[in-house]
Amino acid sequence: GADTEIEIPIEVTAENGVVTEAVTVEQDGVSVTVPAGTKLAAGATALTLTVTPKETSDTGIELEKNEVLMPMDVHVEGLSPENTAPLTIYLGKVMPENLNMGNYRIYHVEADGTHEMELVANDEEFTKHNQYKYTLDGELTLYMATFSEVAVVAEPAKWEGGVDHSWYIGKTAPYTIANADQLWSFSQIVGGMAKDENGNFLI
Repeated sequence: GADTEIEIPIEVTAENGVVTEAVTVEQDGVSVTVPAGTKLAAGATALTLTVTPKETSDTGIELEKNEVLMPMDVHVEGLSPENTAPLTIYLGKVMPENLNMGNYRIYHVEADGTHEMELVANDEEFTKHNQYKYTLDGELTLYMATFSEVAVVAEPAKWEGGVDHSWYIGKTAPYTIANADQLWSFSQIVGGMAKDENGNFLI
């Protein structure tokens, strides 16, 4: 995963600074696919993928309460800054544990600022620069043509411990449960554990 530095050399076949044959390289559970048409930097004859965890982020993102940010530098040495052919980089399990899998956002820092990347369901939907996918196991795949910081933003999955009976007290069916605190209330009421302010069980 990206909690440690990854460095992968990539041999390519190129003519006139353009990759002529697609190549996929796998190492230590990480893989990178370089498509035909990828532009190399002047004089480059090979590429090197490096993924390095960062201590601080250049995204400029303001986090919401409880959100966490995981920045990493994703760099392909030897690639032209004018490259427009996205590479596919499978990073394996890099998403942090105990975070809400439904609320990941991923940002990419580029020359013109910070961009939110687009989530797709599978590799077949990769069609343009700045797309990504992840699995419920926390495995991350990026689809990018230019490279620099990538930052994962997520919120904790764990419930913070409040209880809210307002969906039930004074209401009649059908009930509406709107948040985790009300869902916890529901489990307490159904389990016969919830009491009102006078100490009477709610069910």
